[in-house]
Amino acid sequence: MTDNRTGGTAENALTTYTADSTQTPHTSHTPHAQHAVQQQAVDHNAIGLDADRALAPHRMMPPPTEIADLTHRLVGHGAGLVSLVEAIPETEHTVRTKGALKDWYDLTDSGPGTGAMANWVHMRALARMCRTFMDYLREREREGRYRP
Repeated sequence: MTDNRTGGTAENALTTYTADSTQTPHTSHTPHAQHAVQQQAVDHNAIGLDADRALAPHRMMPPPTEIADLTHRLVGHGAGLVSLVEAIPETEHTVRTKGALKDWYDLTDSGPGTGAMANWVHMRALARMCRTFMDYLREREREGRYRP
């Protein structure tokens, strides 16, 4: 059995995409990115599945290429969720949602740190924020204050 986690984990998962080998940095909160995201429908099932995969236990850590791919998808999912959350007045945000928004911008601005586990930890943090945003939007929907 090969341990696919060794080697390649120092690559920046935000700029290395496996689908087309594009080396373009993704900043989710630029006006262009926000406009593009607002035109896309948010797929809660896909977000949930990607978050579940990203948050799998350590023994099920995906290989570096899958970490890069999941990170790329989570950044896209998160950008869509952030645009929905930010459309709601800040006075109605929960403390947890406010913290997740701050963390979102911190992590998408800085990218993963350095070290063997940095990309994996970064991907997991993005997944937790996506879950927080989805939970917040679902709660608002249950209360009748949000319609996707």
